[in-house]
Amino acid sequence: MPSPLVRSGFLFLSFAASCAGCPASRSDENLDDAQDASLQRFDAGGDAGVDASVIHRPDASVDAGVDAGWDGGVDAGWDAGVDAGHDAGRDAGSDAGSDAGNDAGWDAGRDAGVDAGLDAGVDAGWDAGWDAGAPDAAVVYPTADSPGSYLYSPLPIGGLAEARAVAFHPSGSAAVVLESYNIVHVYDFVVGADHRYDVHASASLYFTGLAFEPAGGFALLTGYEIASGVKRGVVLDFAFDQWLAGETDPAVLFTFRSGVPASSGVMSVKYPSDGGEPALLFQTEQGGGNYTMALRRLDVAANTWTLLGARATSAGCADLAFVHGALGNPGILVVCGTNGYDALFWSEVAGVGQWREDLGNNLLGNTSVVTAHPSGDYALAVSWSGRALYRFQHEQMNSYGTAPRFSTRALWGAAFAPDGARALVYGQAMDISGTPRFGTVLEYRHDHYSCVQPLSSNCDLTEVSIPNFGVSPFAAPSQANLNHAAWRPGCAGGLIVGGKGAWGTVIKFQLEGGRNCF
Repeated sequence: MPSPLVRSGFLFLSFAASCAGCPASRSDENLDDAQDASLQRFDAGGDAGVDASVIHRPDASVDAGVDAGWDGGVDAGWDAGVDAGHDAGRDAGSDAGSDAGNDAGWDAGRDAGVDAGLDAGVDAGWDAGWDAGAPDAAVVYPTADSPGSYLYSPLPIGGLAEARAVAFHPSGSAAVVLESYNIVHVYDFVVGADHRYDVHASASLYFTGLAFEPAGGFALLTGYEIASGVKRGVVLDFAFDQWLAGETDPAVLFTFRSGVPASSGVMSVKYPSDGGEPALLFQTEQGGGNYTMALRRLDVAANTWTLLGARATSAGCADLAFVHGALGNPGILVVCGTNGYDALFWSEVAGVGQWREDLGNNLLGNTSVVTAHPSGDYALAVSWSGRALYRFQHEQMNSYGTAPRFSTRALWGAAFAPDGARALVYGQAMDISGTPRFGTVLEYRHDHYSCVQPLSSNCDLTEVSIPNFGVSPFAAPSQANLNHAAWRPGCAGGLIVGGKGAWGTVIKFQLEGGRNCF
């Protein structure tokens, strides 16, 4: 029997007045009884003694239509009404050279006459997705003119503990779900079956994130092992192509990548939305609440690492996003939110990498998740202690007073649809007097950011929370977390994953009136 659908709706609830002009306070950060003095959000239910608060649940949705040659995905994902200003130059170069390094997917559209050297040179995997100059013409992304309404239903996966991250294969035929530790699920939508794998060796393995490479042959999983109380950062390869061919042995499907630089944890992995090499965020705990973070790019085929830069921070870093700099140059935003707030921006200008450490606003509160619009023009950063949604653009974080904040909604992260028109902002199960338990979900629409009065008609962000979350078919416990979301390629819906301790959930969401996903 199909899972029953639950329709989202506006929740007109009483909520405590918030101070729109005051800095975020540490007093409202204790969203879960299991949080400790260092604001460890997820220590309850299986993470005892582990600094699981720094675990990132990255936005791993991948552009629809990507094929083995990448050119098909570039054309399908961008040409359909979103890049009239880029196609003529980019597609010409992409057809000729993207298979050699995914290089022309971005460069040829920007600088059609100057990238010949890069296409054949050492930067084919990285500068492909990024070019040092400003774009010749602005990419026009679609926007959603009116708020959406969503249907929710659970995806039946037996024996699931709290889920940390989810990513769809670029074809949309399967999704990978990571539990908090040790267990990976691969859900096959073609036959409607879940495949469960225990991938840890002798040490406990804690997951932080995952991302499929654009052609879909494999995925990278990040995290850390704990052996004798010592953390060690790890990267695993999931051989999806072998899984698709019928391989079932987890020792073959999931392999620890060798030569990973030493760290306490690999916190996040992201691919540029236009192809190229992935970037990974490393973190090493120095003791006394001090950390060293490092950004590295990975040449997957050669298994070689390039250090982009490293910085010391006291906040503990957890996520990254590819975002353009003020000149349209390549950049990566890093957010930190374990012990307070920090944000750092690495960018490349004329081939030279540089850091910016003062981004114009240091009042965000604890911020552990950031997701970029598919255009790379801006990113949304979620402050889970301030319960606010910030926007980073032109190397500036917007001000405290202009960020929408929701005092009665516990927020955690956000995920953009592949076309960039909408994003879902997700958080925690809420219990408010007089209202049945609900799972916090808000909808952001591209370039609709004004919010004069939260949870009202004077706010561009609208509530699409999961109603009746505490009863069948969800039966979510108090303070259950929604940890990550991904949109399914080629349709208007996807999956939200979360849980609490031994209870986990995978929830299908579907935009009403959009192309059906399930």
